[in-house]
Amino acid sequence: MLTSATGLDRSPDAALALGGIAGDVLAGGTVTYDALVAEARTLIPALHPGWTDHNPSDPGIALVELFAWLTDILAFQVEQIPDCHTWSYLTLLNGPDWQRPADEASADVGAAVAAALRELERRHRAVTVADYTDLLRTEWPASPEATALATAGHDIRLARVHGAARRDLARPAETVDDEAPAYVSIVVVPPPPPPAGDPGGSEPRPTPSDELLAAVAAFLEPLRLVTTRLRVVGPAYADVGIAASLGLRADAPPERALADAVAALRAACDPFTGGPGGTGRAFGAPVYLSEVYAVLDDLPLVDFATDVTLTGARPVTAEDDSVTAIDVGPHELAVVSRVDLVAYDRYGRPYSLTWPPPGPAVSGSDSGALG
Repeated sequence: MLTSATGLDRSPDAALALGGIAGDVLAGGTVTYDALVAEARTLIPALHPGWTDHNPSDPGIALVELFAWLTDILAFQVEQIPDCHTWSYLTLLNGPDWQRPADEASADVGAAVAAALRELERRHRAVTVADYTDLLRTEWPASPEATALATAGHDIRLARVHGAARRDLARPAETVDDEAPAYVSIVVVPPPPPPAGDPGGSEPRPTPSDELLAAVAAFLEPLRLVTTRLRVVGPAYADVGIAASLGLRADAPPERALADAVAALRAACDPFTGGPGGTGRAFGAPVYLSEVYAVLDDLPLVDFATDVTLTGARPVTAEDDSVTAIDVGPHELAVVSRVDLVAYDRYGRPYSLTWPPPGPAVSGSDSGALG
């Protein structure tokens, strides 16, 4: 054992033990007075056994307790920032427009720090597509543009928001899928109208007004990068037709089974309540033949589905030219526009249902664009 002229242990083990105490103190003031005294007394036999007789009145123990008390005080002060320093830092952090409280002693410094952190975490600029959509969901309702539009009597609600990078969705339909460097297109969808109470009607296809498109574009304009060209447009809807034959269970009422099948197919492609999470079918999600089979097979009154066919503007075919899916553009929402079903009961008698019922053709309205 290495000792100094005073008889104290200078070995590496003793230095390591002392360093452990110092490290605990510097780690954030978690070491208490009692813990410091106890650890120091356990080190005395290793460093200098004859230094004290461990009696509380012994000068050595008194020194240990004195240094433990001083260390406890200093450890408490580690990372303790006075409120006056915090207010000064908040003044620098929040900028020249922020007003420092006149009475700092009674002001809630914790609330001020929390507000500053929230402001730092808030998006102030739109760089990525996610930035644009997040700003519309969080900042748009309270923006001056939305307030002015609501004051004028317009609906400012946005049911769906979608973004497409390097696409100019304001182009004509034949070139809308072409790559457009520096462009960001934002698709906004207003809420659907209230249910009309007629289940035989066609699917709603809400389209934003020109005023709403202009207000959203004005809101996003100062937030974009100077090199970004912004387009704000309404949604495009892709019509999908479905036909199928259904084998019903023995006790299934045919009319109810057909109505349930139509409702299930419409719900699966609903732009607002469809999709796996029930928050609306995703933009650009194709409609697959296997998906339709799964929806029909899950119906409690249907025993099996067969002869399922799909029709649409963008059919996807297999090697035998059979249609396996209807493709949907990245900015489009699939909508079931027609359903033709034939159900067979246990005796093989057919029951047919066409939705929507035959009548005047309903055409989707064209969406506008601003940017």
